[in-house]
Amino acid sequence: MLKQEFERLAKMTVTNEAYAHIEKLYMISEMDKYQFVKTIKPFLRTLPEAEPKHPIMIMITDRNMENAPTEAHVIDSRGHWTVQVELIDINIKTGKRIFRIIPDTYAIRRDYDITEWDPRTVIKK
Repeated sequence: MLKQEFERLAKMTVTNEAYAHIEKLYMISEMDKYQFVKTIKPFLRTLPEAEPKHPIMIMITDRNMENAPTEAHVIDSRGHWTVQVELIDINIKTGKRIFRIIPDTYAIRRDYDITEWDPRTVIKK
């Protein structure tokens, strides 16, 4: 079982060091991966989660999101209302990109990585 597969089944991220120990336990157990993850789930709650290493990007916004400015997204020649977002997943089948808004990162900027009206963009709160 790969680390990414384990994290998907366990619904949490773990450090590489913690996964090395988990992998040793899995290899000596006679359980399938689903049963193994279910069995050690109570133990996993005691482990610190690894910090996610997802890309952080700047997205232009004109939605009235929580804590977002209510003005139009274009602010004269000064720039656009933007927010920092974290890429958390990409749906391979549809190509949709799923982002999480990073709180308190709204600002006026001239540069940004993506626009909110991209049809392949999904925002999770």
